[in-house]
Amino acid sequence: MKQYRLILLLFVMCALPVALTSCMQSSEPDVDTEMLYPGERLPELSVRLSDGEQVNAQNLLGNPFVVVFFRTTCSDCREELPILQRVYEAYESRGVNFVCISYRETPQTVSAYWQEQQWTMPYAAPEENFGYRAFGIIAVPTVYLCDASGMIRFVFRDDPVASYETLAESLESLL
Repeated sequence: MKQYRLILLLFVMCALPVALTSCMQSSEPDVDTEMLYPGERLPELSVRLSDGEQVNAQNLLGNPFVVVFFRTTCSDCREELPILQRVYEAYESRGVNFVCISYRETPQTVSAYWQEQQWTMPYAAPEENFGYRAFGIIAVPTVYLCDASGMIRFVFRDDPVASYETLAESLESLL
């Protein structure tokens, strides 16, 4: 019995740091980043999406939009992304734009995960020099809901993840 407890304790001690770092990038240089809050303008953005579209802050203006930062290995992201897919399916036809941006993962990793999940939301897996710091990313998932002028109106971070109802209600207020 003591041997079982020791093995369990060792497992927890080894697994816990791995589990925590999958969503929090504390070893990354971005931890001194200033978080963004409602009422602030979303920083300049330029990414190529999985559907080939080049997106920047200017072509997002005119309709509400959602910007999501995630990692495919993050447990909270794995909980939030299916909810966001449902929101995408409900609001994309109503003019809401979605931009899902992988946090420091390869395009191959993200593409494989998206295909496995059969998601249709557009995503980007930007180059290493993408300006994550400007977006206040200290943890993933981070979800920004912006109005048609590019102003952040709602921010959802990893604890707890936002529900479908909360996201839908927030988007309704922006339409």
